[in-house]
Amino acid sequence: MFLRSGTSFASFSVSSTKRDELEPTPVDMSYKQPVSVGFPSQGLPPPVLQHDDGQSTGRRSRTKKNARVHGGLRVHWDRFVRKLGSGTAPSTSSNFDESVGDSSGYPRSRQGHSAYPEPADDQEVDEVVVDREWSDEIKSSSVTHSEHGGSPEKSGSNHHAGTNTDRDSFAVRPDGFWGSCRLLIVLRWRVWPATYSFFCTHFVDEKSEMHYNKENWFLRKSLALWSSCFLIVNWAFGIAFVPRNPVVVADRIFLYGLTPSLSFVILPMVVYDWPRDRSTIYQIVLVFSIWIWSIYQIIFMYLCGQYNPAHSHFTCNGKDYLTLFYYTSALQTIALFGLKLHRFPAMLGAVVFFVLSCVLILPDKTSFVRNLANFLFFQAFLLYVHYMRENAERRLYTLRDQLKVQFRATQKAQVNERKAADSKRRLTSYVFHDKYLRPPVPFVF
Repeated sequence: MFLRSGTSFASFSVSSTKRDELEPTPVDMSYKQPVSVGFPSQGLPPPVLQHDDGQSTGRRSRTKKNARVHGGLRVHWDRFVRKLGSGTAPSTSSNFDESVGDSSGYPRSRQGHSAYPEPADDQEVDEVVVDREWSDEIKSSSVTHSEHGGSPEKSGSNHHAGTNTDRDSFAVRPDGFWGSCRLLIVLRWRVWPATYSFFCTHFVDEKSEMHYNKENWFLRKSLALWSSCFLIVNWAFGIAFVPRNPVVVADRIFLYGLTPSLSFVILPMVVYDWPRDRSTIYQIVLVFSIWIWSIYQIIFMYLCGQYNPAHSHFTCNGKDYLTLFYYTSALQTIALFGLKLHRFPAMLGAVVFFVLSCVLILPDKTSFVRNLANFLFFQAFLLYVHYMRENAERRLYTLRDQLKVQFRATQKAQVNERKAADSKRRLTSYVFHDKYLRPPVPFVF
């Protein structure tokens, strides 16, 4: 009884405690607790409390405008910096990846890793079977700019397939004005093709010529930038060392008006790839900026009466003209090998200088003929060296292009060999799996 009563008392006390916790406590309605009503903005500094829609809108608009200005300037600056560089290399390495990916049959995302694992040592393949005719594929893949280009020497000649009889049937029979005498035949069919190939060396295929120009400009753009800076330095030296007792009007017009406009314009042309994209305009401007220095010296010598006072229109100002052949030699060399001046406009500039020298200076100074002879010899040799260098560059480009084509074909062959080996291994494993693991037919029944 005692234990039962103790247990009931304990349970009663626990249940009463729980009821007390669950039942709401009576609240004295006469007591009212003070409630403080506050807003979140109370206690904050005064500037936070002042909400001016006009100022916030103006601030946001100024922020967006500054962001647009700074972002636009940064974008233009990045573009200009990229223009100063050589740009993207015109490599065909992506074509290799495409050719491998197309012939592999595997997803392109796996080609960054080992898409074709090498067989293990215990899974050696004794025979490799390739069921493709690679000669036809190589011939079809060779219809690129390298196959049409050929060597520079062969680009201007006519090659006809067949025997000597076929070639004789393709021979051109001169007629009309150019076939009237032997001299005209030689000039038209011997001298003119050789002269044209000397001044205008190019591939037969336009696509190969375009690829060559892109690659050549990519390799030589940095040199062209430094060479254009040399023209500006040359102009600065011309102003620094001009005789000043006082400077004649002709020198002022030439040094402060004519040469700066022709020297400073070459640099932005090189930066924005005018030698590659707008070659004709660039060649005209470049040949004027190069040969204006030496031609001005000849005209100045004649007009100041350096060798004949009867032609004097102003004083010679004590000039010694030692820089005359520096301008004809140094600037021409810089333009040919650094600024991509073509041989034909370079030859035209040299011819104009030679004719003016013979007309204006040689009658009054016959000993000047020695300088002109040296000038002719040097210019002819310089043009020939440039011609040989361009031929060598075109041969190297043709060899590189043929190597790329051959490498692409080799990549395709390796991929197909690996696919053939994988398919043979899978076929072998399938055959042996069916032979040893599949239960016999009577056993099933």
